[in-house]
Amino acid sequence: MFKFFKKKENVKESKIKAIISYAIGMIALVLCIYIVSSVIAATTEKRPPRIFGLSVSYVPTGSMEPTIESKSYVLFRKASYKECKPDDIIVYYNTAQSKYIIHRVIARVSNGEIVEKTSRFDSANIIVNVTTETDYLITMGDNNNNNTDTVAVTKNLVYGKYITGLGFMNIFSSGINPVVIYSILIVIFVIMIGIQTFQLVMKKKVDDAKKQNEDLKEQLLEELRKQVLEEELQKLKNNSSPESNNEEVPTEDTNSNDSLEDNIENNNNE
Repeated sequence: MFKFFKKKENVKESKIKAIISYAIGMIALVLCIYIVSSVIAATTEKRPPRIFGLSVSYVPTGSMEPTIESKSYVLFRKASYKECKPDDIIVYYNTAQSKYIIHRVIARVSNGEIVEKTSRFDSANIIVNVTTETDYLITMGDNNNNNTDTVAVTKNLVYGKYITGLGFMNIFSSGINPVVIYSILIVIFVIMIGIQTFQLVMKKKVDDAKKQNEDLKEQLLEELRKQVLEEELQKLKNNSSPESNNEEVPTEDTNSNDSLEDNIENNNNE
């Protein structure tokens, strides 16, 4: 009885492990699909890829030195216009240059008036002319000391907010070609599909082998039961046969009876 329950628990445990393994594989596959699709979309739209709200971007210039070195990588997160305030480092789309720029916010304008600013805004004597928008951010690179680098960033141009530099990636000092990243992710994607397919095939083979073993075990047990039953029946038959039940009955000695009668008659004659 205990062996039966132990066997049942082992089967249940193996099934749970198989389900967990399958779930992990599926999650990894979905994650890989998500990453590849995000990179494809970003490459098509010519913007930094964004994975779970985070982006890694290459900074080729030194406009933000010494905070951000040239030819380095930075990590930034998705951010809205309302989250950005003076002294924040943001990533925005520069329509004049048709590319994404990383600069520091030095002032915030609302309804055409400066509502927040840094000390650097006053020292740079900055003049920004914006005629179509009344709400915007004024940005400038840390390494620039003139108003030619200032840009008015409107709500729809904000892309993200700087988190930190990624010094360990400086080995790629010349930058990573997006095509290379795309190719690497495609390879990872194909490998993940291959691994998942292999796991499913192996799981099917293992399940089939287990089923065959269980069937063979049941067949052997059934044959053993039949053999034991036949032996027990044969024993019962042997024990209940008439020959085994016959008992020896003692017989009377006829010669002794005859001699006794003769003795009686001789005594009478005398």
